[in-house]
Amino acid sequence: MTNIANPANTIEIIKKYDFNFQKKFGQNFLIDTHVLDKICH
Repeated sequence: MTNIANPANTIEIIKKYDFNFQKKFGQNFLIDTHVLDKICH
């Protein structure tokens, strides 16, 4: 399975699907696998 929780893959997905995010909406992306593990457990 591809590790999507890293900056490079996150940026690739954003560009691939032409997402347009704006800082004023406070959108955040989970790119720390340690945090992801804690959320899942």
